[in-house]
Amino acid sequence: MINIIIADDHKIFIEGIRTTLSDVDDINIVGQALNGKQLLELLRKVKADVVLLDINMPVMDGLQAAAVMKKDFNAVKIIMLTQYGEKRFIKKCEEIGAKGYLLKDCTKNVLIDTIRNVYNGGKHYSAGDDFNNGFPVPDLLNDVQISCKEKEVLELLTEEKNTGEIAKELKICNTTVKEYKERMFWKTGTKSIGGLIAWALRKRIIK
Repeated sequence: MINIIIADDHKIFIEGIRTTLSDVDDINIVGQALNGKQLLELLRKVKADVVLLDINMPVMDGLQAAAVMKKDFNAVKIIMLTQYGEKRFIKKCEEIGAKGYLLKDCTKNVLIDTIRNVYNGGKHYSAGDDFNNGFPVPDLLNDVQISCKEKEVLELLTEEKNTGEIAKELKICNTTVKEYKERMFWKTGTKSIGGLIAWALRKRIIK
Protein backbone atom coordinates (compact mmCIF):
# COMPACT_ATOMS: atom_id res chain seq x y z
CA MET A 1 0.00 0.00 0.00
CA ILE A 2 1.32 3.44 -0.97
CA ASN A 3 0.48 6.02 1.70
CA ILE A 4 0.29 9.56 0.32
CA ILE A 5 -0.29 13.09 1.58
CA ILE A 6 -1.72 15.85 -0.61
CA ALA A 7 -0.39 19.36 0.05
CA ASP A 8 -2.23 22.12 -1.82
CA ASP A 9 -3.82 25.41 -0.74
CA HIS A 10 -7.05 24.74 -2.62
CA LYS A 11 -9.42 22.41 -0.77
CA ILE A 12 -11.49 21.77 -3.88
CA PHE A 13 -8.38 20.53 -5.70
CA ILE A 14 -7.52 18.22 -2.81
CA GLU A 15 -11.04 16.81 -2.90
CA GLY A 16 -10.68 16.26 -6.63
CA ILE A 17 -7.49 14.25 -6.12
CA ARG A 18 -9.17 12.26 -3.34
CA THR A 19 -12.02 11.40 -5.67
CA THR A 20 -9.64 10.56 -8.53
CA LEU A 21 -7.66 8.12 -6.38
CA SER A 22 -10.54 6.72 -4.33
CA ASP A 23 -10.91 3.56 -6.43
CA VAL A 24 -7.17 2.78 -6.69
CA ASP A 25 -6.55 -0.26 -4.49
CA ASP A 26 -2.86 0.24 -3.79
CA ILE A 27 -2.97 3.98 -2.97
CA ASN A 28 -4.12 5.27 0.42
CA ILE A 29 -4.46 8.98 1.25
CA VAL A 30 -3.36 9.40 4.87
CA GLY A 31 -3.61 13.18 5.14
CA GLN A 32 -3.82 16.60 3.55
CA ALA A 33 -2.23 19.99 4.19
CA LEU A 34 -2.99 23.51 2.99
CA ASN A 35 0.57 24.82 3.23
CA GLY A 36 4.13 23.66 3.78
CA LYS A 37 4.07 24.24 7.52
CA GLN A 38 1.00 22.03 7.95
CA LEU A 39 2.65 19.40 5.78
CA LEU A 40 5.77 19.21 7.96
CA GLU A 41 3.64 18.99 11.10
CA LEU A 42 1.59 16.19 9.52
CA LEU A 43 4.69 14.25 8.52
CA ARG A 44 5.65 14.07 12.19
CA LYS A 45 2.33 12.40 12.99
CA VAL A 46 1.59 9.99 10.14
CA LYS A 47 3.60 7.56 8.03
CA ALA A 48 3.72 8.64 4.40
CA ASP A 49 5.54 7.19 1.43
CA VAL A 50 4.80 9.90 -1.14
CA VAL A 51 3.75 13.55 -0.98
CA LEU A 52 1.88 15.28 -3.81
CA LEU A 53 3.15 18.83 -3.34
CA ASP A 54 2.03 22.11 -4.90
CA ILE A 55 4.59 24.86 -5.43
CA ASN A 56 2.61 28.02 -4.70
CA MET A 57 1.16 27.89 -1.16
CA PRO A 58 0.86 30.45 1.66
CA VAL A 59 2.86 30.43 4.93
CA MET A 60 5.48 28.05 3.49
CA ASP A 61 5.58 27.22 -0.21
CA GLY A 62 6.24 23.83 -1.75
CA LEU A 63 9.88 24.50 -2.60
CA GLN A 64 10.66 25.51 0.98
CA ALA A 65 8.79 22.50 2.34
CA ALA A 66 10.56 20.14 -0.07
CA ALA A 67 13.96 21.44 1.05
CA VAL A 68 13.09 20.73 4.69
CA MET A 69 11.70 17.31 3.78
CA LYS A 70 14.96 16.26 2.14
CA LYS A 71 16.72 16.95 5.45
CA ASP A 72 14.16 15.72 7.97
CA PHE A 73 12.02 13.23 6.00
CA ASN A 74 14.37 12.01 3.31
CA ALA A 75 12.63 8.64 2.96
CA VAL A 76 9.40 10.31 1.81
CA LYS A 77 9.27 10.70 -1.98
CA ILE A 78 8.16 14.05 -3.42
CA ILE A 79 6.02 14.56 -6.52
CA MET A 80 5.46 18.19 -7.43
CA LEU A 81 1.90 18.66 -8.71
CA THR A 82 1.65 22.19 -10.02
CA GLN A 83 0.38 24.57 -12.68
CA TYR A 84 3.88 25.82 -13.49
CA GLY A 85 5.62 24.38 -16.53
CA GLU A 86 8.47 26.90 -16.64
CA LYS A 87 12.00 25.56 -16.85
CA ARG A 88 13.20 27.38 -13.73
CA PHE A 89 10.64 25.60 -11.54
CA ILE A 90 11.46 22.21 -13.04
CA LYS A 91 15.19 22.78 -12.56
CA LYS A 92 14.74 23.93 -8.96
CA CYS A 93 12.64 20.90 -8.08
CA GLU A 94 15.27 18.59 -9.58
CA GLU A 95 17.94 20.33 -7.48
CA ILE A 96 15.88 19.91 -4.31
CA GLY A 97 15.44 16.22 -5.04
CA ALA A 98 11.79 15.83 -6.06
CA LYS A 99 11.33 12.51 -7.84
CA GLY A 100 8.29 13.55 -9.85
CA TYR A 101 6.96 16.67 -11.55
CA LEU A 102 3.45 16.82 -13.01
CA LEU A 103 1.17 19.58 -14.22
CA LYS A 104 -2.25 19.73 -12.61
CA ASP A 105 -4.00 18.99 -15.89
CA CYS A 106 -2.36 15.57 -16.19
CA THR A 107 -4.61 12.55 -16.68
CA LYS A 108 -5.63 10.14 -13.94
CA ASN A 109 -3.52 7.36 -15.45
CA VAL A 110 -0.42 9.55 -15.60
CA LEU A 111 -0.88 10.55 -11.96
CA ILE A 112 -1.34 6.97 -10.81
CA ASP A 113 1.58 5.67 -12.88
CA THR A 114 3.85 8.43 -11.57
CA ILE A 115 2.94 7.69 -7.94
CA ARG A 116 3.72 4.00 -8.43
CA ASN A 117 6.91 4.69 -10.36
CA VAL A 118 8.27 7.14 -7.78
CA TYR A 119 7.28 4.88 -4.89
CA ASN A 120 9.25 2.05 -6.48
CA GLY A 121 12.39 4.17 -6.80
CA GLY A 122 11.83 5.69 -10.22
CA LYS A 123 11.67 9.27 -11.42
CA HIS A 124 9.13 10.90 -13.68
CA TYR A 125 9.15 14.53 -14.81
CA SER A 126 6.42 15.65 -17.16
CA ALA A 127 5.50 19.22 -18.06
CA GLY A 128 3.25 18.76 -21.05
CA ASP A 129 3.85 17.46 -24.57
CA ASP A 130 7.12 19.38 -24.96
CA PHE A 131 8.81 17.67 -22.02
CA ASN A 132 10.34 14.24 -22.31
CA ASN A 133 12.26 12.42 -19.60
CA GLY A 134 15.94 12.18 -20.39
CA PHE A 135 15.92 15.04 -22.90
CA PRO A 136 16.81 18.72 -22.43
CA VAL A 137 14.07 20.76 -20.79
CA PRO A 138 12.60 23.29 -23.21
CA ASP A 139 12.89 26.95 -22.27
CA LEU A 140 9.32 27.83 -21.40
CA LEU A 141 10.12 31.22 -19.87
CA ASN A 142 8.96 33.00 -23.01
CA ASP A 143 5.56 31.31 -22.82
CA VAL A 144 4.35 32.61 -19.45
CA GLN A 145 0.56 32.67 -19.32
CA ILE A 146 -1.13 35.55 -17.45
CA SER A 147 -4.82 34.98 -16.68
CA CYS A 148 -7.51 37.60 -17.33
CA LYS A 149 -7.89 38.32 -13.62
CA GLU A 150 -4.12 38.59 -13.14
CA LYS A 151 -4.01 41.05 -16.03
CA GLU A 152 -6.72 43.17 -14.40
CA VAL A 153 -4.65 43.31 -11.21
CA LEU A 154 -1.54 44.12 -13.25
CA GLU A 155 -3.24 47.00 -15.05
CA LEU A 156 -4.40 48.49 -11.75
CA LEU A 157 -0.88 48.19 -10.37
CA THR A 158 0.32 50.37 -13.26
CA GLU A 159 -2.10 53.01 -11.96
CA GLU A 160 -0.25 52.86 -8.61
CA LYS A 161 -3.28 51.46 -6.80
CA ASN A 162 -2.58 49.61 -3.55
CA THR A 163 -3.88 46.19 -2.52
CA GLY A 164 -6.98 47.57 -0.80
CA GLU A 165 -7.93 49.77 -3.74
CA ILE A 166 -7.50 46.91 -6.20
CA ALA A 167 -9.57 44.58 -4.02
CA LYS A 168 -12.37 47.14 -3.82
CA GLU A 169 -12.40 47.83 -7.56
CA LEU A 170 -12.36 44.14 -8.55
CA LYS A 171 -14.71 43.16 -5.70
CA ILE A 172 -12.32 40.59 -4.26
CA CYS A 173 -10.59 40.32 -0.89
CA ASN A 174 -7.13 41.70 -0.10
CA THR A 175 -5.71 38.19 0.31
CA THR A 176 -6.81 37.25 -3.21
CA VAL A 177 -5.09 40.32 -4.64
CA LYS A 178 -1.88 39.36 -2.82
CA GLU A 179 -2.15 35.81 -4.17
CA TYR A 180 -2.51 37.13 -7.75
CA LYS A 181 0.58 39.29 -7.29
CA GLU A 182 2.62 36.45 -5.79
CA ARG A 183 1.53 34.13 -8.58
CA MET A 184 2.70 36.64 -11.19
CA PHE A 185 6.04 37.04 -9.38
CA TRP A 186 6.45 33.24 -9.52
CA LYS A 187 5.50 33.00 -13.18
CA THR A 188 7.69 35.84 -14.40
CA GLY A 189 10.67 35.51 -12.07
CA THR A 190 10.31 39.14 -10.95
CA LYS A 191 10.69 40.31 -7.36
CA SER A 192 8.95 43.68 -7.23
CA ILE A 193 5.95 45.52 -8.62
CA GLY A 194 8.30 47.65 -10.73
CA GLY A 195 10.01 44.58 -12.12
CA LEU A 196 6.66 42.93 -12.85
CA ILE A 197 5.36 45.99 -14.70
CA ALA A 198 8.60 46.29 -16.68
CA TRP A 199 8.29 42.61 -17.67
CA ALA A 200 4.66 43.11 -18.74
CA LEU A 201 5.57 46.14 -20.84
CA ARG A 202 8.39 44.22 -22.59
CA LYS A 203 5.99 41.38 -23.35
CA ARG A 204 3.31 43.88 -24.46
CA ILE A 205 0.82 42.41 -22.01
CA ILE A 206 0.02 45.95 -20.93
CA LYS A 207 0.53 49.26 -22.72
